[in-house]
Amino acid sequence: MTAYRSLFIARFALLLQYRSAALAGVATQLFWGFLKVMILEAFYRHAASSQPMTLSEAIGYTWLGQAFLMAIVPWSAIAKFKI
Repeated sequence: MTAYRSLFIARFALLLQYRSAALAGVATQLFWGFLKVMILEAFYRHAASSQPMTLSEAIGYTWLGQAFLMAIVPWSAIAKFKI
């Protein structure tokens, strides 16, 4: 019974590490996404001429890029480590 318990603890620790890394990646993408949006808002607010994209289109484009970067996070790490 102790072998099963130690195996469970080891697997739980491994998966917890991958989940926390994925969560940290999501938090990082959200932080940089909000930072980019704030910079865009500052540029659009103080622009003297018309811009090729509206502010809402530029914000959508920014979040689309952040979402594609989040798509490469290895969410399927649990499936890779079948014991």
